[in-house]
Amino acid sequence: MITPVSPISGKPNFLLGAYEVGTLGYQAEEFFVSGTASSYATEDRADYTTRIVVPTPAEAAAFNGTVIVEWLNVSGGIDAPAVWLMAHREIAREGYAYVAVSAQRVGVEGGVSLVGADMSERSIGKHLCDAFHVVPAGSDPAFADAVLAIVEREQVDVVLPQSSFDLPGLAAARERFPVPVLVSSPETVHRSNDKAETYALLQRIGVPTVEFRRVEGAREVEAAAHALGYPERPVCFKPVFSSGSRGFRILDPTVDRAHQLLHERPGSVSMRLEEALDLLPAEGGTELLVMELATGGERTIDIFLVDVFSPIDLQGLSLFAAAPGNIEPFIGERAAHAAEQSGAGLAAVADEVADRRFHHAPGR
Repeated sequence: MITPVSPISGKPNFLLGAYEVGTLGYQAEEFFVSGTASSYATEDRADYTTRIVVPTPAEAAAFNGTVIVEWLNVSGGIDAPAVWLMAHREIAREGYAYVAVSAQRVGVEGGVSLVGADMSERSIGKHLCDAFHVVPAGSDPAFADAVLAIVEREQVDVVLPQSSFDLPGLAAARERFPVPVLVSSPETVHRSNDKAETYALLQRIGVPTVEFRRVEGAREVEAAAHALGYPERPVCFKPVFSSGSRGFRILDPTVDRAHQLLHERPGSVSMRLEEALDLLPAEGGTELLVMELATGGERTIDIFLVDVFSPIDLQGLSLFAAAPGNIEPFIGERAAHAAEQSGAGLAAVADEVADRRFHHAPGR
């Protein structure tokens, strides 16, 4: 006996392509189907419920009478309609109906589902997400509320911010979220974004770093540059609060402006101190960090901490990522706090945590 089923309301959470099926003259509906399955190897039987996604011609007259059924591929950890992705033009052109069947455990129970958000509809990362939403800028007071609404609507399990501009708002609101928000306390976020505070912390816990001066205005910039060795050696400066190398400049007395103009690519960050002083107000203005210029290779360490002693289990999670086209390091405040209390270097703590988390964790 066949029991009719009705479509589930809403848009199916299913990757059919980076376009709307309506542009093909199709509509997609999702159904739950149930029955009793029989084993091919034994006489065992078991009840089941699974889902199917059914793209069909929006106009019944366009249906050619043939239905294509695909057992979805889960090699990538999600339901993937390999036949549809390769043949959707022919399917739509000829008016076939298509049925995608979630027939394997990973497809039914799910791996990691990614819900993304960005302030731009054109974010390239949206095409990597199972669902995507446009939100206000991270600095907008409405940002945290917008993310919270998405968490509740999409039944998100974990929020992973991807831009430093998103961190202060989410840190201040994280206690309002019903799920973990992978961001440190507002105090830790402020200290991390305040580059002068970061360097001061490194010096307090004994991590070798550059000498610096926190200054405002041209007069203080000039005094700090000379105190740090200019013009005998280049120094650099940048805003105390900035991101993505915005405002970073190298102060180098040997800069040849004519050579830069005629022979170098646009975007040079080197300039003479006198040129910078002409552009800055004599006093006040943006807080700046004048520093020794570090040279040589660069190494970065990214750490994700959920619990210091438990492995991270991502099976079945719905992960929300703000600004999915960008990646931002997240350092757990427990590691920073432990480093500050013990006097150990952050690098040593990072090595210890990374070794424990990723080399000795059960099941890894």
